[in-house]
Amino acid sequence: MTDGSLPSLVLLSTDGYANSFRSDEDFLKIGQDYLEIIREQGISSLAEELPAILTEATQQGSGDDITLAILQDDLSAVGATKVPRPLMTIASKSALIEQLKARHSSQQHKLQELAVRVEQTRKDNRRLRNTLLLLVAAAIAIVVAVFHSRIFPSPARPPLPPVTDEKPVSKKPVATPPRKQLAEEWVLQLNGSEIPLAKGSNIPSNLVHPEAKAGDYPNDYAQVAWDPDKRAMVLINSSKDKWIASTGQRAGANEEIKLGQKPFTIAFTPKIKATLGPAAEAAAGSDPQP
Repeated sequence: MTDGSLPSLVLLSTDGYANSFRSDEDFLKIGQDYLEIIREQGISSLAEELPAILTEATQQGSGDDITLAILQDDLSAVGATKVPRPLMTIASKSALIEQLKARHSSQQHKLQELAVRVEQTRKDNRRLRNTLLLLVAAAIAIVVAVFHSRIFPSPARPPLPPVTDEKPVSKKPVATPPRKQLAEEWVLQLNGSEIPLAKGSNIPSNLVHPEAKAGDYPNDYAQVAWDPDKRAMVLINSSKDKWIASTGQRAGANEEIKLGQKPFTIAFTPKIKATLGPAAEAAAGSDPQP
């Protein structure tokens, strides 16, 4: 106050009253309502209604206790101008009180609307979070499905079992003397191990080059097949190594070495040598068919 004059009315309240309103601007409008009631019917009449007004405010608002002090300009002081109090009917008095209570009630409706919007926002946020989690899980599942073979590489394929799909040939007596037959089953001796070989079987690269890195050699280092032109079993080179056999045969990439009747040695590399020979149980039988 800079001009020395005092306000007509001063209200002092605890925070329970201000918290019953949505904003400070709405709370400050109450001062004009109290001033109007005092001017219309006096502060003593307001004192009678004040407990009901404050109870209504806390029930519709914060729920906290409310303490309110009202300071009115002293009209009995020297020089003060007395404002004549107009006569009011009971209906007018009740209307002013109900107007103040209605203001409190309207603020409660605004607070309830605000609470509903806040709860709806929380639900929307939870729904959005769950949707994002589902999308992330779906993306991870797709990545795992696409790159499964790279993330979980399959172990080296073991040698295929001998394929015996040829139909047995009936033996018929012939007048000509029997010619020497070629063995259908062979045995490869490599690094102290014996590997059975027959038509359709293969030799894995990790048995010949166990120290090699993945990708240096194909999975199948060599394959056994029937060559109809040579009428014999052959060993096909599926690698880039250059083979040299004790029989004088040589085989580069995609070339073959004939498996005859007698055992022989083969050098897959200068440092890796193996022995091949017919299996004992295949010493007798009919000629192999393509």
